[in-house]
Amino acid sequence: MSKSTRFLGLLINRLSPKNRLGDHFVSFCRFMFAHRRLPEIRSFYFNDVIYKMKVSEELEDPLRVFVSDKELFKLYVSSKVGEEYVVPTLAVLRNEKEIEDFVFPKSFCAKPTHSSGQVRVVKNYIESEALKAELKGWLKFDHCVRSRERNYKNLKKKIIVEPVIFDESDLVDYRFFASMVLLS
Repeated sequence: MSKSTRFLGLLINRLSPKNRLGDHFVSFCRFMFAHRRLPEIRSFYFNDVIYKMKVSEELEDPLRVFVSDKELFKLYVSSKVGEEYVVPTLAVLRNEKEIEDFVFPKSFCAKPTHSSGQVRVVKNYIESEALKAELKGWLKFDHCVRSRERNYKNLKKKIIVEPVIFDESDLVDYRFFASMVLLS
C-alpha cells in the first residue's frame, strides 16, 4: 500500500463519524483499497465474508463481544471443552500501577485483552522500563477506533500475562481466527 493510500485511509477513518454508518463507510473504503473491487454480498470468499460480518449486526452480538475479550474467551472455551485446553493465566493487569508492581517471570507472553494482533513474547526477562512503557501504552490503545470493529467498543482495557507454552529457541507465532465460529 502506498503512503498516499495509507494516508487517505487514515484520513477517512479519522473524519468518518464514530457510529455504525461511519464504520460501514470505513469498512467499505478499506475493502476497496485492499481488493480494488466491490465486495460481493453473495460470495463465499474469505475477505467478502469478513466484510459482510463487519457491516452486519453480528459484531454487536453479546456473545461475540464477550469472546472478543481474551480473558473472557478463555472462560468460554473452558466452559465448552474444559480448562485443560486453555493456556493458564499468570496475571491480568488492569492499570499502570499493576504493571509497575507485577513481578514478571523469566519467560512470558503478554497481550492486551481488548485488542487484536498485539503480542509480546519474552524469553529472558530482565527488568525493563521499555517493556513496561509498551504495556502501559496498550492500556491507552482503543482497537475499536482504529479497526472500526464494534465488538471491541466497550471492552475493558487490560493486559493478560501467560506462560510461554513452547520452549523452543525460535518461537513460531500461531494465530487462530477464533471469533468467526463460536463453539456450540
